[in-house]
Amino acid sequence: MSHLITVVGIGDDGLDGLSVSARTLLDDATFIVGAPRHLKMLTADDARERLQWSKDLAGDIEKLMPYRDTHKICVLATGDPLMHGIAVQLITRFGADQVHVYPSPSAFSLRSSVVSLVFSASAAAPATPTFLLNKLSSLSVEWRASAAAPASPTPHDIRSRSTSVLLNAKRRRPSHVDQVGGQV
Repeated sequence: MSHLITVVGIGDDGLDGLSVSARTLLDDATFIVGAPRHLKMLTADDARERLQWSKDLAGDIEKLMPYRDTHKICVLATGDPLMHGIAVQLITRFGADQVHVYPSPSAFSLRSSVVSLVFSASAAAPATPTFLLNKLSSLSVEWRASAAAPASPTPHDIRSRSTSVLLNAKRRRPSHVDQVGGQV
């Protein structure tokens, strides 16, 4: 009998932020898969078998086949693994009925929540996906170019700075030209 493959999305708060059910599935797993940054979150004395993703992701996914019958597999991922993440590839390979996903909020949904709160009071600035992506891209470039940007920014640094810039942008009340990327 093959076990389901469990995919657990990890948020900014790491393993401490997992739901009780996601944490239980991770703790019960006998085979853990993930990127180096995810596997480093496990304790040093954790002796469970592991597979670290390599550049040959398709090959790594195939390596899971023999373990499905003998191990409870837990794949660690960032945020929402169904939003262009590893869960999509696992479902494509093994089928939706063989993969169970416990997502955390994606980076995009976290940023969108800030942007929609900031711009919800302004009818002049619709929160369309294109507008949001353009705004977030410009914030990223603007922040990295500023002297205030640390050499190695943490996710917290990026969130704090983009929130600050977005709040200042709200005070400016973007015009119609701003909304369409400078094109009339």
